[in-house]
Amino acid sequence: MISQAVVSEFVPVAQRGAVLAIGTAFITSAGVLAPYVMGDIVEKAATPVDGFFRGYTIIGAIMFAGGLIAMLFIQPEREAERLRQDGMRVPLPMPGLAR
Repeated sequence: MISQAVVSEFVPVAQRGAVLAIGTAFITSAGVLAPYVMGDIVEKAATPVDGFFRGYTIIGAIMFAGGLIAMLFIQPEREAERLRQDGMRVPLPMPGLAR
């Protein structure tokens, strides 16, 4: 899982365990909630095909909205600069990329 590698790069060592635990709890909660929610959507539809269509449409809309939010608010350059000012270890840029 790439999120654990990202956490290890940006989170201070003292908080790393807590952030990893919270992230894991949040991510794995989908395994409990998703079947219940999708089943409820399918059961309430007129036909199973309509229910699955509606369920997957909702999932797609949520993923699209999440992608838009990420594009608007995730700014790795700003975070890396903040970490440099704090004297923390910052990942080096990929070879071949000019700054």
